[in-house]
Amino acid sequence: MQRKSRSLFVALCVILCLSVAGLAQQACQPTPNITVGWDVMTWHSVKDNFGHYVADQFIGLDVAVVNGTNDTLIVNAFQFCPDQSTMVRLTTDAPMVRGAIDKGQSVGVRNTTVNIIKSLGLIGVGFEGFFKAKGSIATYNRGVSIFSDPFEKGVELVWPDTTIKYLKNWDADEVFRKGFVASKGQTVRGRVFIPILALYPKSEKVKAKSLDPTKVKAKINAMVIVGVRTAGGFEAIR
Repeated sequence: MQRKSRSLFVALCVILCLSVAGLAQQACQPTPNITVGWDVMTWHSVKDNFGHYVADQFIGLDVAVVNGTNDTLIVNAFQFCPDQSTMVRLTTDAPMVRGAIDKGQSVGVRNTTVNIIKSLGLIGVGFEGFFKAKGSIATYNRGVSIFSDPFEKGVELVWPDTTIKYLKNWDADEVFRKGFVASKGQTVRGRVFIPILALYPKSEKVKAKSLDPTKVKAKINAMVIVGVRTAGGFEAIR
């Protein structure tokens, strides 16, 4: 009796898993007359345009949507079904990706180093009162001035703040920040991002720089749009 109950339980679990997997694959089926073309960006491409804080945490995708319907498409996001997974996942919301660049500007090695130099210069000015001899005071003040002005500015010139460029690239690039609209017959192209941890668990200890774009694309498996189309009213699409 126990064996029969156990076998029945196993059979039900298998049926449930197959059903969930089927629903996940169905959710990632393409919509007729809507083409989603996409490719995985290399780690170097993402780093050069948006910085290593983004490149080390996210996989960049170059996406093109062709609207072959007679309706206007309002695309809010993209969803994908990772290979050999029953989970349906969404691409990362753009402000969260931009937050990685903002973090680099706030606590990155370069800006932290410059802020330390500025702080030491301010502290150095306060130690002037410990010197009594005029010659010593003049020498000390001269040293503080060199450290706080020419040295500080030299470091900023030799080691520029690249996060400013990354933020400009982000704002100028056709990143799907707030969704987009594709009219009848129109093609829209831009960039979206997927967290690396959504494909590779932390336990695998995968380094973003070593990822092969071809293998990553195979792992993502399929990608479809999430949004609505206007056909006299609104119709949800996937």
